[in-house]
Amino acid sequence: MTLTLLALVQLFGAAIGIWLAVFAYRRREQPGIIWLVVVLVGDVVWMITAGLNYATTSFTVSATLLQIRYVGITIIPVALLFFALEYTGYDEWLTPGRRVLISLPALGALLLALTDDLHGRFYANVTAASTPQHVAYEYGLIAVPWIAYAFVLSVVAVGAFVRYAVVADHVYRWQAITLAGAISIGIVADVLFFLPVPPNGFAITPLGILLTSAIAVGIIVRYDFVRLIPATRELGRKELIERMELGMVVVDADGRVVDVNPSAARILGREPVALLGEQAPDVLPSTDGSTVAEHTFTIDGVDRDVEIRTSRVGTESGSTLITLQELEDFTGMISHDLQGPLMEIRGSADLAINTGDIEHVDQVLGAANRIDELVTDLVQLAHTGRQLEAQSPVDLGELANRAWMHVWTPNADLSVETHQTIIGDPDRIRQLLENVFRNSVEHGASEVNTGRDRAVGHERSGQNSESRDGESAEAQSEPLQVTIGPLEDGFYIEDTGCGFPVGERERIFEKGYTNSPSGTGLGLSIVHKVVGVHGWSVRATEGATGGARLEFTGVELVDELYE
Repeated sequence: MTLTLLALVQLFGAAIGIWLAVFAYRRREQPGIIWLVVVLVGDVVWMITAGLNYATTSFTVSATLLQIRYVGITIIPVALLFFALEYTGYDEWLTPGRRVLISLPALGALLLALTDDLHGRFYANVTAASTPQHVAYEYGLIAVPWIAYAFVLSVVAVGAFVRYAVVADHVYRWQAITLAGAISIGIVADVLFFLPVPPNGFAITPLGILLTSAIAVGIIVRYDFVRLIPATRELGRKELIERMELGMVVVDADGRVVDVNPSAARILGREPVALLGEQAPDVLPSTDGSTVAEHTFTIDGVDRDVEIRTSRVGTESGSTLITLQELEDFTGMISHDLQGPLMEIRGSADLAINTGDIEHVDQVLGAANRIDELVTDLVQLAHTGRQLEAQSPVDLGELANRAWMHVWTPNADLSVETHQTIIGDPDRIRQLLENVFRNSVEHGASEVNTGRDRAVGHERSGQNSESRDGESAEAQSEPLQVTIGPLEDGFYIEDTGCGFPVGERERIFEKGYTNSPSGTGLGLSIVHKVVGVHGWSVRATEGATGGARLEFTGVELVDELYE
């Protein structure tokens, strides 16, 4: 046995492969890396048999090594596929049964290669040769399907990363493309071997696979990323997370930022691409356990208090989710909105004391109720924008009836025309319904019953005062009708009141906006926040009778009962 240069190259590659396998195994908690270890083990077997083959001068030994090398060759494409699918998050598809089915052709090829002496159908025309391999051979017909299958598995592994790269951003895209290119190195090396390009049949494929594995291990260890989100679900999740008002940062066990949404980047005063892959900013708390803290950030030139919560999202990966919630600045709003009721209380109390007229006490009670409503709405608004605790199937019609019972509706009726079951937070959705119903009753009913006209998109200026008085009398005799019904991807709520002002429909969801002297301007702002945390959309428009209509879309439906 002579250690030629070709033999030394293969054996040195095997030594590097062993070191890489041990190095990777010590970090086996990372997603998919255990399959890289399997790839390296198979590659080491392949390189050792190739190196010994170049070193020996015995035809019998070379022929035996030709069979043994398939112990490694059959492992590699299967393990590469499992690595790609697990690392990109598709391992949910890899049930035990499917893993067995994918592995069966490899097991069959291995058995046929090891028993080729008995049937001679895997290799054809195995003869002694004067080449460095000391053996010449051709693949038999049984081996061709296996070779094609191995190529397919490798191409699918590349495709998993390419598909993710199509929808990924920034460092994720770079990571996915690099891993796809790394796997392609082994494929290209194998194609070159079969052409054949290497001189004297030198086995370049295992060296190409070694380079593939080294790149993959280096990427995982260097960036220590949590596993990627499957491309089939990435678009929907990405859109939802990026639209959330709640800031979200994912930090790995080493304190590096592995994911961040635009809201968090805005609060931190950085671009998302500048945060990814870097150490988490010092203002964020440590990732040890669950914590709640507050910090003042300068956001868009204004100092704002932000609540920071941390929670561990993976016991194996050690990743931590950090949420950043801007605390609403209600100081100016409270000082402004409470001035009116407080002045009314002082004035009415003085009149009651000076005149002894008990009727002035009613005004005091009314102002006190106004303050109570304002405080209640402010508390709701403060908590609405926070992260959803849990979502579950909700019977929309049943919840609407329960919400209606909590709203003062002396001159209004609710019509439930939906049987939909939607996914969401029941408490938040009830809060949404109550605020919409209250807005309809307080604005729609009051304005109908007092005969005031609110613009709904058609002109009333040509009507004389007599016709308007007639309409007012008719409206007083009929209660306000509020209807909740289905849309194809959500639901609507509309009333028979006077509708939203045409030119101000975009403003009705602004905090503090109201066209009623008794309104807090917070009800529809609360509705807008509930919509936002669910990832829905809401649009203000005109109802069938000219009243107010809100359409909620992007809602996840359990059953499709749209009619």
